[in-house]
Amino acid sequence: MCTRFGAGIGTSKMIDRLFRNPKTTLIGLILISFGGILVWFEKASLSEFSAFIMGGFALMMSRDGEATGANKNQEVKKKTGKAHQEPEQKGDE
Repeated sequence: MCTRFGAGIGTSKMIDRLFRNPKTTLIGLILISFGGILVWFEKASLSEFSAFIMGGFALMMSRDGEATGANKNQEVKKKTGKAHQEPEQKGDE
């Protein structure tokens, strides 16, 4: 039986999530690298580095946030062709 990298359903979903969410993946890699640098310069112990690893992997596997503000208008406009409009609030007059 021949198995290849990414052949499993769960593995391919995890790999896809890494590449489809570049912001959180990059921040997670930076966090892990920063922890490694602290250990290298002996400012943190290996047991403290485990917190950097857990936080970094948690960020790597999480999704990027939704667009907000001006970016939200651009995202909605790309999808629908119309700008996003907030619903009007009724005020007491």
